[in-house]
Amino acid sequence: MNSKFISSFCQDIECVKCENIPLSTLKSRKKLECFYLQCKSENILLFSLHVKSRILSKEIDALEDLSARFLDILQKPFDKKYLIYTSPICSKAKKHAHKLGWNLLHVSL
Repeated sequence: MNSKFISSFCQDIECVKCENIPLSTLKSRKKLECFYLQCKSENILLFSLHVKSRILSKEIDALEDLSARFLDILQKPFDKKYLIYTSPICSKAKKHAHKLGWNLLHVSL
């Protein structure tokens, strides 16, 4: 993913610490990046997804599973979940993500 965007996002939300989490620690082979951001008032789990095809509801369910695994394995609490994506997203997947408490950010490359 675009590291410039991630760093500017961290600056915008006044992030104190940005930690890149290798997906091997979450026992996942998905092609995405995971970041744990510690801010002054909250902790944020950030996934960065860059795929060529459209994002479907099953990918949102997989991300929700990964976020639960993150909490179980690393024992780091988070207040918000963000998904930064570059490809189109299905409207049902978007509604499903919002229902599960995800904040979605679309980035054009």
